Amino acid sequence: MFAVTLFCAAIFAGNALGQVTANQRIVIVDSGAFADKDGITKFLNAVNALDKEFATQYNAVRTDKTRYDNLEKELQTIQTQISSGSTVPINPTTAQAKQDEYNALKISLTRKSEDLQKAVEKRQGEILGPIEQDIRKAMIEFQAKNGYDYIFDAQRLPQGMVLAFNTKNDVTKDFITFYNSRPATTAARTAPATRP
Repeated sequence: MFAVTLFCAAIFAGNALGQVTANQRIVIVDSGAFADKDGITKFLNAVNALDKEFATQYNAVRTDKTRYDNLEKELQTIQTQISSGSTVPINPTTAQAKQDEYNALKISLTRKSEDLQKAVEKRQGEILGPIEQDIRKAMIEFQAKNGYDYIFDAQRLPQGMVLAFNTKNDVTKDFITFYNSRPATTAARTAPATRP
């Protein structure tokens, strides 16, 4: 449900690309894979907790959006009938009531969507923030353990920066396995807060 992009900062200092030498070990991790079904368990659990926490609000917005779309189609049909001089009788009171409902629903839907987005972003920070910090810490451990000089996040590289690379340098699965095998930390606490 979330278009959640998790980031793992590339581990380098200064202008790393200008300082790369032949004997340095450079690898890539695709942090987008952390949300895949075989991704980072703590992250997936947190996303699932967020989905459950906001399921009612998501469904309400979806229901309103469906009604809004249907009203828009009905109003377009009425407008087409008026423009074409159709002989189908149009009740002006009914047409105006639909227009009024459409306008009110547009305002309500915008407000609900904005409120939901703010609430989700706040909870993402509360729930995913500690996990992101833990992932960054684990990335440093992973880098040191494997003797990598640089780890770049494929999600954070500018588009078109990497034209080709040897897939043996993609250590995403290795990192996910490493992370998932670590002992549980405080970042694992992802239960949603009690709502009034």
